[in-house]
Amino acid sequence: MGHYSKKEMFGAIGAGIAGLSASLYIAKLGITTHIFEKRCGTEVDGVGIQLTPNALYSLAPLNVLDDLIAESFFPEKLIVSDAHLPGQLNSIQLKGEMEHKYGFPYLTSSRNLLHKILLKRANQESLIKISFNSKIISTKDENAVICKTDLGKNLSFKYVLVCNGITSKFASNDSNIRLGFSDAKVLRTCLSGKDLPQGILKNINLWMGKSFHVVSYPVNNESDLNVVIVKKNRGPLGDKKKLENELLNPRSLSVRNQNLTYLLKDVTSWSVWPLYRTGIITRATQIYSRNSLYIGDAGHPLYPHLAQGAALALEDSHTLYKLLHRCRSDKLNISKVFQNFAEMRIRRYQRMQVESRLNGYIFQQQGILRFIRNILVKNFGPKIMEKDWIYENRNISRI
Repeated sequence: MGHYSKKEMFGAIGAGIAGLSASLYIAKLGITTHIFEKRCGTEVDGVGIQLTPNALYSLAPLNVLDDLIAESFFPEKLIVSDAHLPGQLNSIQLKGEMEHKYGFPYLTSSRNLLHKILLKRANQESLIKISFNSKIISTKDENAVICKTDLGKNLSFKYVLVCNGITSKFASNDSNIRLGFSDAKVLRTCLSGKDLPQGILKNINLWMGKSFHVVSYPVNNESDLNVVIVKKNRGPLGDKKKLENELLNPRSLSVRNQNLTYLLKDVTSWSVWPLYRTGIITRATQIYSRNSLYIGDAGHPLYPHLAQGAALALEDSHTLYKLLHRCRSDKLNISKVFQNFAEMRIRRYQRMQVESRLNGYIFQQQGILRFIRNILVKNFGPKIMEKDWIYENRNISRI
């Protein structure tokens, strides 16, 4: 089975997890990719990242798992609690159990670490060229894709991967996918794990509150703890310090859980971010055009409440590789591969988008709905929290 022609050069917009992993997979087929990244360096937004078994399944063929695992952590459990009650509601076993059931473990790590490992591999690959500080300001998709840079230069590629994140202006601009800012803000911080209780440091913790929820998990091989609060707040970002004080006002949180109280008491600084509001993909043509494919958050923006953003991007890259590999001897053009990709992936995107939105709703319930939620989690926790349909890899292994 022969390689594709070198004329089949790809362009890629964005050198994040999606762009780097897709380019590494494409290089395995003998295809050159030129990545354009508007940032001038390698730092990425965000501190921590949860890498579920389906994410690791799609990372494994890129030969990066050893480096990643060496500096990552295997959390023992996912513990779910009510922020306004002592103790926990329920938990599920992660360490050992995930690998036994799905073939790969559940890791927590640093987003920067994963990005640096992928970037190092890309820099070692002769078929990948990366141009930092290079901003693509427009694209025109006809017989080829013309990409115009901010310096006025026009570059032509037969095919382009759009993978520059949730705010991408090159992916589908349908009003039902990108809906602007939501009515919530995200606060992030990273704490030293030195004096933290083992129940916090060894596990992924979810505290569900009234109009807010908190997630924490270990990063940097257990030396630090990533903490994220998602809280309803309609105000503009404006003065971030003032916003921090409003969002973390003890009266507005009313925390009664001992572990969460301990966790929050000494935090002095938070990064505050808006949470983007996203819709549900309804058509495969929202994921591709004639010679362009939209992957990662550029193609299917997702709320963070399933911890599947990075995993879906890695799945996208793996799926694209398998489809391209399968059709090398079938004289099937790559534009048709893009169409097949979109039609194959859309149902999974839709379910992820619906469930992540539903999780955000469930996590922040009040009144009688909170009471019912707590009873269900306490009595049926593992059945509710385990997500076989997410972590199993049948959707890719069958290609």
